[in-house]
Amino acid sequence: MSTIPNYSSDQASNSGAIPVRIASSSVSIPVSISSSGALQDASGVIAAANTSQLALAAATRKYFFIQNSTTSTGVLTVDFGRSARAVGSGSIELVPGSSFTQESSFISSDAINVLSSAVGTAYIIKWG
Repeated sequence: MSTIPNYSSDQASNSGAIPVRIASSSVSIPVSISSSGALQDASGVIAAANTSQLALAAATRKYFFIQNSTTSTGVLTVDFGRSARAVGSGSIELVPGSSFTQESSFISSDAINVLSSAVGTAYIIKWG
């Protein structure tokens, strides 16, 4: 079995690329995965209490971050591909100041919905 040679970052053909080497006993193939890009903003506020609202349409993403603002007074629930549900009903629950991130090996491409019992609950979404 052959050894895989070192692959230095200056050998990457794209700026910001992460070198990856896929190997088997007979072949070694260099692959570059882009690690940079522009973040988009989809931040907002809850318009109606206890009503799920679309925060971000379905899309292919490489990164997703949502935070319940530290100035919020209510718990923010988040769900993917379905309506967000009340606290204790299976949606992700974010207390004020907490966040949820998807990156690396799995990022949902589903629509993202949010809900809070408090009108005006602010949330921050960054994605790319």
